[in-house]
Amino acid sequence: MGKSRSAPPPPPDAGQLAQQQAQANRITQYTPQGTLQFGSVGSNGQFVPGTGGAASQITESPFQQRYRMGMEDLALTAQTSAAPRIQNLPLSPIDTTQFPERRFNLDFSGVNPVPSSADFSEDAKRVEQATFDRALGLLNPQFEQSQRRLDTRLVNAGLPIGSEAYGTEMGNFQRERDDTLSRLAMDAVGAGRAEQSRLFGQALTGRQAQLGDQLADVNLQNTQRAAAINENQALRTGELGELAAMLGLQPVQPVQAQAFFAPSPVDVVGPANLAYQGALANYQNQQQRQQGLLGGLFGLGSAALGAGIRKWG
Repeated sequence: MGKSRSAPPPPPDAGQLAQQQAQANRITQYTPQGTLQFGSVGSNGQFVPGTGGAASQITESPFQQRYRMGMEDLALTAQTSAAPRIQNLPLSPIDTTQFPERRFNLDFSGVNPVPSSADFSEDAKRVEQATFDRALGLLNPQFEQSQRRLDTRLVNAGLPIGSEAYGTEMGNFQRERDDTLSRLAMDAVGAGRAEQSRLFGQALTGRQAQLGDQLADVNLQNTQRAAAINENQALRTGELGELAAMLGLQPVQPVQAQAFFAPSPVDVVGPANLAYQGALANYQNQQQRQQGLLGGLFGLGSAALGAGIRKWG
């Protein structure tokens, strides 16, 4: 009976390699913040320290534990204090009807209409007439006195009334009087126009002042409204900010795994694969040697059998 053929080396167990890989990279660490241990989970869900398990536990230092518990108590106290205030928070938008109404237009009912210079033409005429009459009243006595002096001078000069020389002198006097009255009339017209312009300017200034008062009232009302809205919004925002600050008091988180250093990874899979490849190569070499030995034996047998046949033939 021939020798039984050897079996090839079994491949590495993937589950066992993974377990070995994890176990090789689980290093218990001790730091001032706490301790990182590895182990497994017991039948009652408790942590069981050991090796080869799939569980880890971080144990806080006494200071870290007291600090965390104090911050948690503070956060709970803040939440307890904030709960009643949250219930009383106004959820609806700010009621703007309680504030002064916003104005966009001016009330022209209290503003005089736009004036025109023609509105003061009658005033100009009254000033013209009054100016002319006043000046004429002052000049008439002077005219009468000047005419009497001229009559006396002409009579004393022997110029009878109705003579050519007398008519010439009286004509000169009349022309001077007319020129004076013409200048007086022009001055009166100028005084009327000046008064008309003054009254027109006063009317414009008064209307602008009325518009300015209206605009000031509108701006004041809108400013008061904006200030009231901003004040209410500031109060609401302040209250929300206080509650957010109170609710934002988070307890100190326990020591995280990131706080511990990461050891250099130990490769278990690589060496196991190399060992398997070597064993497989040895197996293949053995198989090749056995095949070569069997081939040689078969060759010798064939040669001996041929020689016997030739002899007996």
